[in-house]
Amino acid sequence: MKQIKHSKFRNTGFLFELLVRQVTSDILNNRKGIAEGLLKKYFNSKTELANELKLYQFIVSERYNNENRAERFVDAVVESRKKLDEKKILKEKYNLIKEIKDNYSIEYFKEFFEWFSTFIGLNIEFSSVIEATNDKLKVIRNDETNMKTILNDKSILRCFTQEIGGKGYNTALAFYSKIYINLSNQERLTIINNIIKKGLPLNDLYVLSMAELLNISILTIHRAIYGTTKDKDIRGSIEDLMVSTTLYKAPNNYLNRPLLILYKHKDEIDEISYHLVLNNEIPIGTKGLYLKLAEVPAEILRLINEHIKIKNEQNQK
Repeated sequence: MKQIKHSKFRNTGFLFELLVRQVTSDILNNRKGIAEGLLKKYFNSKTELANELKLYQFIVSERYNNENRAERFVDAVVESRKKLDEKKILKEKYNLIKEIKDNYSIEYFKEFFEWFSTFIGLNIEFSSVIEATNDKLKVIRNDETNMKTILNDKSILRCFTQEIGGKGYNTALAFYSKIYINLSNQERLTIINNIIKKGLPLNDLYVLSMAELLNISILTIHRAIYGTTKDKDIRGSIEDLMVSTTLYKAPNNYLNRPLLILYKHKDEIDEISYHLVLNNEIPIGTKGLYLKLAEVPAEILRLINEHIKIKNEQNQK
């Protein structure tokens, strides 16, 4: 018997099934039930997502021997789907995805941090990373260069624009020049404290705090900032790699401290996640991770040395 699915409902069905699996995982691992709360919030009888989910479940569960009957059934479900409030569905789905990202990107980053902290014998809790990151944001609040850099992260920019209750700004420059520059020191601190209470989204300040607390170097790989690459002739060269990577150097004895390489991913709603890059020829837990920066492959060491050289030149100016 043929099982028929319609692509319109896959997103909502996938999100629901993802949360159900996460609830099971949370229970088995005795973790805080974030997923259960999201299920109750977004799939209760008053939401359009719940109504769309019912239609999705009708389609994936019904089976017909007769193809004509199956097609009539699908057509009836599609007609029912047209009666739902599309704007409400899109808004609910956007908010749900954002909450999943806000909660679980941080959660997975936390789990890796605490595992790696134990792995290298430090046993530092993730609460220290959160505290250090929050303090860093407060410290840079009056530093124009650093604030523009952190506001280039759209998830951080949204946090600030939501706190001022104004319209959204598409760029850090627009928000900074039209709004932020006119705020007093106390107003900036109040906004930042409000953001911290709600939970600061995962961003580069977390990575910097991790590097400092564990005394390790972290190299992040990301897309080059628009306008920083020169031309196609240098694509793949050291210059190109410099603008598509960022180095957070271990504070002390960096050549004999571990190096982590993280891929920085930005999704369709500009939420950030970090993914560990391993030496896939060697199992994790032994030498799949670079436990001494001095022992990394020559091309990586060259890139890191170039980052350090430029940073030293900037500090001397």
